[in-house]
Amino acid sequence: MPVPGSGTISINQFHVEAGGTSGTQCSLNDSDIRGLIGKGSGVQMSFNEWYGASASIPDWSQTMTFGQIVTVTGTQYAQIQYLNRGYRNAQGITYDGQGNGTNGETTYGSITTQNSNFFSNAVINRVRSNAQASGVGAAGFLLVGTSSQIANNDTAFTQMVVNGSTYNRSAATYSSNVNQASWSWSVSAPPSTIGNAWSPWPSTSSNAGTNVGTCNLTFKR
Repeated sequence: MPVPGSGTISINQFHVEAGGTSGTQCSLNDSDIRGLIGKGSGVQMSFNEWYGASASIPDWSQTMTFGQIVTVTGTQYAQIQYLNRGYRNAQGITYDGQGNGTNGETTYGSITTQNSNFFSNAVINRVRSNAQASGVGAAGFLLVGTSSQIANNDTAFTQMVVNGSTYNRSAATYSSNVNQASWSWSVSAPPSTIGNAWSPWPSTSSNAGTNVGTCNLTFKR
């Protein structure tokens, strides 16, 4: 059962809730115990943060507003056009592999960016697909990224569901440094008409813009 919501609580209660055997050795910094409240290794913690902690973490679902931006890199005959659809904030631009391009991939879309049970409460700065524009046939990628370094484990998330399509963390390509963490999956090439559906994204109400549609976004643990 969950850790009591008030009164005296003990490390042993945290350990049992996390799946450990009562009375066996444990510490607050054990990954399973920290995972109950989404804490990173070695960070400052206090007992009252475990009031009501439960191993059963509810899904984090929301309606996501997504945008679409077309960017161009290179000059003259060497130009390459990219299609970007989803959510990206200003901080996300700093850590992304693509430059701003002559069309300026700035901020677009919107989501609720933090939840204490996911991503160690780091800010999510990107949930978006990127691919070279149609006619080339190259597949793109779908990426979720954060504004600080996070370990690649279930404390971050186990699955991301975008518009009904499920992406497992264990199947993602993971990248991190002191300022960011990201997970990416391959997706299909973009449509020949850029406003058409592009899995997992639905079709857009316009060809390009900071906000062009909505869909459901869910993280699971």
